[in-house]
Amino acid sequence: MFLDSRSSLILEELASYQGRVSIKLIMEKHSLNARQIDYSLTKLNDYLVYNGFSKVLKSNGELIADFDCSQVLRLIRKESKSIYVPSESERLMISFLMIIGKRQSLSLQDFIIDLDISKNTALKNIRNLKQYLVKEKLKLDYSRNDGYVVKGKESKIRLLIRDTVTKLLEDEWKKAYLLALLDIEEEVQVSTRKIIQIEHKLGFVYSDDRHYVSALLIAIFLRRINEGCCIKKLNKEMQEITTTQEYEEICQWFDEGHKIPKEELVYLTLNVLSIDISSVEDDISSEIPGFRRALDEMIDLFEKQACIVFLDRTFLLRMLIQHLKPAYYRVKYSLSLPKRVDEALLHEAANKEFKEIYQIVRGCIAPVEEVFGSSLPKNEQYLLTLIFASEMKKKQEEKRRRYRAAVVCSEGISVSRILYLTLSELLPELTFLTPMSVRELKQVDEAEYDLIISPFYVETNKKLITIDPVITQNNRNMIREKILNQIYGINSNHLSVERIMDIIKQHSDVFNERQLLTNLTQYIYEEPERKSAQVALTKENPTLAELVTENYIVKIKRVTDWAEAINCAAVPMIESGGILPDYPAKIIANYHEMIPHIVFGKEIAVPHANFESAVNQLGMCLLVVEEGVRFTEHQYVHLILLLATPDKNSHLSAMLQLLDLSANDLDVQQIITAETKEEIHSILRKYQ
Repeated sequence: MFLDSRSSLILEELASYQGRVSIKLIMEKHSLNARQIDYSLTKLNDYLVYNGFSKVLKSNGELIADFDCSQVLRLIRKESKSIYVPSESERLMISFLMIIGKRQSLSLQDFIIDLDISKNTALKNIRNLKQYLVKEKLKLDYSRNDGYVVKGKESKIRLLIRDTVTKLLEDEWKKAYLLALLDIEEEVQVSTRKIIQIEHKLGFVYSDDRHYVSALLIAIFLRRINEGCCIKKLNKEMQEITTTQEYEEICQWFDEGHKIPKEELVYLTLNVLSIDISSVEDDISSEIPGFRRALDEMIDLFEKQACIVFLDRTFLLRMLIQHLKPAYYRVKYSLSLPKRVDEALLHEAANKEFKEIYQIVRGCIAPVEEVFGSSLPKNEQYLLTLIFASEMKKKQEEKRRRYRAAVVCSEGISVSRILYLTLSELLPELTFLTPMSVRELKQVDEAEYDLIISPFYVETNKKLITIDPVITQNNRNMIREKILNQIYGINSNHLSVERIMDIIKQHSDVFNERQLLTNLTQYIYEEPERKSAQVALTKENPTLAELVTENYIVKIKRVTDWAEAINCAAVPMIESGGILPDYPAKIIANYHEMIPHIVFGKEIAVPHANFESAVNQLGMCLLVVEEGVRFTEHQYVHLILLLATPDKNSHLSAMLQLLDLSANDLDVQQIITAETKEEIHSILRKYQ
């Protein structure tokens, strides 16, 4: 008994969401209606019962599976490659690729036989394809000699090929089906071997999904070239591609026995340049003019606005180049590929989980956008947020672990690294190997790990746990419980944070739902020794006015220099026990006269030090110097805001508000001339 693709899709969603998924989410994500969901659910349950599994339940707008969905997926994959039956829209895209990648002329009968459809369905499919191509400014013609032919600008045809291949290669079933239909597997293997050679030569590893997409695209493009369907003219800007190492490798690839026009060599190189990179052996070079300078400027802006210093700046730069180099070519030449990571998850992570970091990223990307020559797409901004968030989450690994988990992710460096670091934070009971692709996993001795955690199915003899590719506040509890349950049989006494939240909201008003969710999660899931030692929970990301209380505002007439200003600003926090007495000395030792890095706007200096051991609690103290103090060679400031933070995240909301304040000259002047602490604090409260 076999399962159709839509029923399998529902099972995959259940696996991704740990056995419990919203029906509305599936409908919106895959453009399905309620009737289609019910029909596919019936077929899925028939299949499950036939194979000895319990049924998927439908309750309160959710689908619920009380069995290991990944186990069923493994069974399905072993049964047959013929499991895939294209939907109507997929059949249209496949028909397009059949015509484009053909080795012989195709008639209506070919579609009837190859797609296993009736004549009426085949005729409808051709009509739909014609309408679809008209929207893309292309045309479908037919003649007895040539069969069906797509006509139009070759550059438009190539873009549509890219888009179609990317959409179809979502899973192994569709991949196998497409390769068999196009009879192109041998050519793809040749392209794959060549791309691997380029990886070895240049010292990095492309992400798995993009690797295969590019291999298939190159194989199809070569068929087009051999048929005489070539790109005649390229944009002048594309000459920059000829200066890359990848172009040299492509030229060597086709040096013998191929007559490939230069324009096509450039175009093939562009497709290689746009592949996401998952890892790199050493510093990755970039021939993009001004790229390294732009990244340095972006990091400088981020450090200044967030009031932090990245200790491993070289590693951060390498990650940014790995992610943004292929993105540069995709954005500049309109080659953006749809991401396998659900964009809704990325949006949620950027706007909720890492909201403050995302806001700072948006204010720092201008240097990169200048190099790109256009605005950075939202999706790229979200992924940049994950890269910066991963560096801010990075901690020293504890060495008291028992189980070793391999994190396997085919996405680019941003998603895979934040997944790895978030799992490390969420599951301190485990040791996590550095994130890797499927191809890299095959090179690792199985004795090195006990289980695999991945957003997708991986063929393995070890325990496999599938999870969402992006962990957010909404799914982190379910993910932790699922992993602990499968490893240790722990299910947190069946406690559900979400259910507790629902009960609380039924009987009371919740004024800060996000903070309550955080506190409940910490209480239920924290390690016992940490939970018992915890005295109180502090508010997450307090505002500027909440940190700079009236007790933390000091107003004086004059100081001799900026060092004295820092010592004066530190007094209230030292007296309250927020910082150790040597904290101001550490700041002074780390800065010299040329310190524009800590000056905001025209009048506010924010001295701080990355010495978390000298900070007992998050705090800010505002010193107002009536006569001002020289903080840079050419600049006097009147406001010194001493920052003490025990981590890289908890002060970010206040820093965003401080940025807004520094841009408001009127409010800044009113603080400088204010007579009382109450007046100053009332101005700060405006920025909550």
